Amino acid sequence: MKNKTRYAVAALCIIVIAGVFVIAFSGGNGQLKVVFPPLGKADCAVLYEEGVCVVIDCGNKGDGKGIADLCASLGAEKIDCLFITHFDKDHIGGASKLLTAMKVETVYEPDYDDSAVDINEYSAYRLALETACAGGTKLVKLSADVTFTLGEMTFSVWPPHVAYDKSTDNNSSLVIMVASHGKKLLFTGDIEKQRIDDMLPSYVLGCDFLKVPHHGVYSKSAVSLIKACSPSAAVITCEDRSSLESALTLALQGLGTDVRFTDSGKTVVLTCSKNSLHFTEE
Repeated sequence: MKNKTRYAVAALCIIVIAGVFVIAFSGGNGQLKVVFPPLGKADCAVLYEEGVCVVIDCGNKGDGKGIADLCASLGAEKIDCLFITHFDKDHIGGASKLLTAMKVETVYEPDYDDSAVDINEYSAYRLALETACAGGTKLVKLSADVTFTLGEMTFSVWPPHVAYDKSTDNNSSLVIMVASHGKKLLFTGDIEKQRIDDMLPSYVLGCDFLKVPHHGVYSKSAVSLIKACSPSAAVITCEDRSSLESALTLALQGLGTDVRFTDSGKTVVLTCSKNSLHFTEE
């Protein structure tokens, strides 16, 4: 019952906020808007710029319709690209409803062994995706790095290159670097120690914005990632920021990073333009 109430409240928050965005954020105006709905410990980011709409993850069950309404309120008539970073329920929970509520051109997901994924949200996602693909949606399962451009945004997408034996789903997350207006934004799914340690020597990770991996769970590797990224802005998707390990937040503070959280009931909006990167909260 508690979970049902929480999902209902989260969905209502998204719908109310979407109504505000109709007035405040429609059109783009030559800027990239990155919107993080107030979903607590669940991931969703909506990127919108000049008619191009991209969604990275879909929160929990019950969040999908609200995410679709949010996309529409920003001015999107369709979703050009949906990234499913991995198959945990707090990343794919709203995917089935989103695929039903709005046209999605392309879905990207990691190509790893999903035979152990046994949750209702995943089954619902697969059924909705099958229907969407029959209607023209393209599914791309990534096992190699890929770079492509949508509008003014360039996406570099990094799937796992090996099979992980620990935290398989989390470590198999798609990692996405978005370049726009001379800024770089890095979305890291739920990657943990093994994957971070593999990536640190292999990629140029410096960025202006970081979606901190795995809801801010602390590890020495996570701190090393933060230092390698050295972001001026960051978001942590968490249920209660006071429960986060202080070593992780101190690492961000030590870099002077402006950190925002999804536990406050407010939507976090990151606006990216040529000369600025700044947050607002609604």
